[in-house]
Amino acid sequence: MTTEAEVGKKVRAGVIIQLGLLGLTVDLHSAVIEEEHYNNVCTNGHPETAVRQHLRCPTCDNDGRDVKFRKAKQIGKGSYLVVPEDVLQQAQQVGLEHFKELTLKVYRADQCDLQPNGKAYYLSSPRQGDSYAMLREIVRNHPDLMFVGQFTMREGSAPGLYTLVANNGTLVLRQMARPDMLRGRPATDGSVNNDLLEAADRYVTSSIEEYDPTEYRNKRRDLIEKAVAGIVPTQQSKSDDSNVLDLIGKLNQAVADKVPAGPAKRAVKRTAGTTETKVSQPRKTAAKKTATKKTATKAAARKVG
Repeated sequence: MTTEAEVGKKVRAGVIIQLGLLGLTVDLHSAVIEEEHYNNVCTNGHPETAVRQHLRCPTCDNDGRDVKFRKAKQIGKGSYLVVPEDVLQQAQQVGLEHFKELTLKVYRADQCDLQPNGKAYYLSSPRQGDSYAMLREIVRNHPDLMFVGQFTMREGSAPGLYTLVANNGTLVLRQMARPDMLRGRPATDGSVNNDLLEAADRYVTSSIEEYDPTEYRNKRRDLIEKAVAGIVPTQQSKSDDSNVLDLIGKLNQAVADKVPAGPAKRAVKRTAGTTETKVSQPRKTAAKKTATKKTATKAAARKVG
C-alpha cells in the first residue's frame, strides 16, 4: 500500500554532479517533510512575543556597538583563542568551492565508515533524462560501492559530506556525518553457529510482510491535526471582557451546583470580579433538646423529694 505525496520543494537548481567523465545537471528537492512546530498562545488566544537576543559581555558591559565580537575557540576554562580574520576568509572560500558542483568519488562500501546525519534530497533532471537514468542504474547496480562527495547547500555555509544512492527509481543525496565526528564503537563479542544462522535466516525470510507506510505515520501529529481540523478558529480582540464575565458566571454556577442537600445551606454572593461563599450554621439538633429536658426532670424530682 502506497500513498501519493506532494513533490518536495526545490531547494537548489542547476547543480552539477560529476562522476568521472559522466556529468549531469540536476535540481535538488527536499525529501523529508520538516516536523511542524506549534506556537504558544495565552488563555485568551494571543500568540507569544519573540524576544530579540543580542550579544553582550557580562564583564565589561560591551554590547557590540563600540567593540566588535570575534570568533574564538575555547581552549580551557576562561581561556579563548581568537580566530584570525584571514583564516575565516579562507574557510569561507572552502565552502564556495563546493557550492555549484558536487564531484563524486567511488569507494568500496566496506572501507567507508560513514553514518547518516542530516537531511536527504531527491534529484531530478528534466533536460538530461537519459544521463540521469544511466547514473541511476550505475549506482543501483553497485550496492558494494559508495559514491561520496562534498557539497555546500547554502552560500556562506560550511560544505557537508554526502553520498549518492538509488532508491525506488530516484537518485537521492543523503547527508552523512564526517569521519572525525563519529564516536568510538562499543565492543561486540560473540561467535556464529552456522546451523543456527541458517535456521534464523529461514525464519526471517519467511516473515517478510507487505510494506504499509501508514503503519509508521506520526500518530502524535495526526491526533493533533485531527483535533485542530474540528475546531473553528475565532478572531479575538485585544480586550475581550465578555469572555471573562461569562467565565465568572460559569464558575458561580459550578459552585451552586455543588451545594449539598441538607441543613447546611450555601449562599453564593456574586460580585463583578470575586466569588464569595458563606455557609450558614445549622440550628440546635434534637439531641441537645433531649438533654435539656432530662436536666429539667431531674431538678423537679429533687424538689419533690
